[in-house]
Amino acid sequence: MRRMLWTEYETRYEGLTRDLIEVRLPFVPGVDARPLRAYLDELVRRQPWPEHIIEWHCQRIKIVTVRQKNVVERLSNVSDPKRPQRCACQAIQQRLISFGFDPLPMTEGHIFCIGREYNGPHAEVLHRSNKNVPIPTARDMRVAWGAGSRGRWRVETGAR
Repeated sequence: MRRMLWTEYETRYEGLTRDLIEVRLPFVPGVDARPLRAYLDELVRRQPWPEHIIEWHCQRIKIVTVRQKNVVERLSNVSDPKRPQRCACQAIQQRLISFGFDPLPMTEGHIFCIGREYNGPHAEVLHRSNKNVPIPTARDMRVAWGAGSRGRWRVETGAR
């Protein structure tokens, strides 16, 4: 019976879903997600849906924080099985040379060097531990969470 009701509602009201509204955001210490939840609640209440469905969705809004990527996950270009792509080592070497830097050591056609052994320009980047998790800044939070310039939460939707 519920399935029939949800199917009918979904055909009647554009944009209505039976799935819970879940927002996944990177964790940023010291940030309160309550303003985001209030803004999502306001967006749901503006929908032309039946009141009981609006209340159902508002009660079940879920904001989930996910862990920050570590340095390896941010800089890896070929070893992540979720992002299959061609090797970018040659392109990286060409860019380094075009900017006047010395090329990085290579092994079997791939950039391969221990970060602590590199002493060229911007060596501090490679001297970081690969287990290091970057501490997000306020700018990172605004970019990741899409905060508007006036402290309002900007949510991208398909309808304009």
